[in-house]
Amino acid sequence: MQKPVTKDLFSVIVMTIGISALALACLLFWLQGQSTSRRPQVILERLKNLQNLEVLQAQLVGTQSFREGASIPFGHHEVVVLARGRAVYGVNLEKAQIAGSGKDLKLELPRVEVLHVILNPDSINFAAPQKSWFTTQEEFEIFRTRAANQMQIELNKQSRSPELMAEAEKQATRWLTLWLENLGFHDAKVRFKYTHAASEALQSASP
Repeated sequence: MQKPVTKDLFSVIVMTIGISALALACLLFWLQGQSTSRRPQVILERLKNLQNLEVLQAQLVGTQSFREGASIPFGHHEVVVLARGRAVYGVNLEKAQIAGSGKDLKLELPRVEVLHVILNPDSINFAAPQKSWFTTQEEFEIFRTRAANQMQIELNKQSRSPELMAEAEKQATRWLTLWLENLGFHDAKVRFKYTHAASEALQSASP
């Protein structure tokens, strides 16, 4: 069996994505010269062409203890796994929608997604290894591999924490609002469809 001991070593480093900034800077340049009446539709077309826009990267750090084998003395394997991973968050702009124009312009986005969780094997460390006296070294190495795979699952769960998902939404809103302002839409609203739908459902349920 695997017995988690701690998940206290968890940190988040928020970093803006330079390549996305460059792509959207190119978008801004591309839009120069477009007629005002068509600009919202042109914006939407270009946004959709960007497909998955990366908005946030977060570093994940975790430590966990794994144990397997009999409960008798020296009859079990045990190891502490320390690992670092990186999560990449993005928005699928192919599903974006634009409504209204001018001061009433609204950009609606789908839910932020975890695009990748990257765990480099070189970033995995094993501490305090303890091998059962009744098994081979090869069996112990297989146990360590299972422990590393379980750590990947744990980091996947951490990447989907409410705090990180909310931060990714915040960054997406910030970037896209800024670019819309640079295009002249100073009162444009950026919102996520699912949060807006939930808000409307709550209001309709209220007496």
